[in-house]
This record gives sequence, structure tokens and C-alpha cells, in this order.
Amino acid sequence: MGKKISEEQKERIAAIRRQENYNKLKPEVLKIATELTGSAVRPDSVLSMDAFDEMLDDRGDKNFKANFLALTFTEKELPKLKDLVAQYFQQTKGLSHLVINLDDEWFNVKIDGSAVADKFDMLVKLLKSGIVDVHDTALENGFDIELGEDYYYADGEVSLMPLYEIRFFGKDCIRQMVSAL
Repeated sequence: MGKKISEEQKERIAAIRRQENYNKLKPEVLKIATELTGSAVRPDSVLSMDAFDEMLDDRGDKNFKANFLALTFTEKELPKLKDLVAQYFQQTKGLSHLVINLDDEWFNVKIDGSAVADKFDMLVKLLKSGIVDVHDTALENGFDIELGEDYYYADGEVSLMPLYEIRFFGKDCIRQMVSAL
């Protein structure tokens, strides 16, 4: 008869498998970030799993997403959404954090936010795998975009359609977006 595996051993095995999956997917994340920024993104720009978890804890401690401005756009309205995202990046100087999901694993990549300002179409492609989240390094301002499907009233009728919801976080970011609307 074989030995029983303890809960602690099961947790260690799960952590090792998650780390292996993370390492396997990291080159793809670097490729995506390089395409977005237009220049090579160094491997150390991708936060380690531990650093990412710590950043999430810090963000939670700051109630980063407690106050937000949420807007919903249809595919026809994507140019308006694109303009808002471009304005956010134009106001953001220096590093930003891009958080993306790939094969059910979350990655946080430090990028030059201004380099992404005109790459909205690439951000939309990333939405196929979940939420795209961008925030400043101080965890004070940012946004996330989520692609969903819901019933929406447009052009005199209600229909099921893809919807893009963007949520802006942080008082400076919200103030900037409200003045842009």
C-alpha cells in the first residue's frame, strides 16, 4: 500500500506545478508585451509570482478599486473607448503595470505606458483571454477593460452583443476621464 500525501505536500506540489506553468508561459507574455510597446521587454520586467501576489496585497490594502468610474461601450463605440485609453496613457509618464491573463495564469509586466498609447487594438485582442488591467507603479491610478456579452439597448432595439466595460480607478484618473467625457 502506498503512502498518503499530506495536505502540505499537496500544496507544495500545486505550487510547483503553478510555477512550472508560469515559467512556460512567460516567453509568450514577453512576446505580447514587446509587440505592445514596440521594443524588447526584458524578462525581469515580468514580476515573479511572489512579487505579483505581494503587489495584489498592497493594492488591496490601499482599496485601489474602491472608487471607480465604469463605462460600457459597444463595438460601434470602440473609437470613443480608444480615445479615453489614449488620453490615460498620454497623461501617464514613465512605467505602468500591465496585467494580463494567459491560460488562466495572471502576469504583471512593467512597461512604458506612453509606448502603448496607440496600441489600443492590441489591448482589445488581449481581452479574448479575460481582463486587461493597467495601473501606475504607485497603485494610485489605472483602469481595467473587460469584454463581455449582454443584452443592450442600441439603435431602437434590445439585442445580445459584445460589450466592453472599462473601469477607471484613482481620484486623479477619474477626474481626468470625467473632464474628457
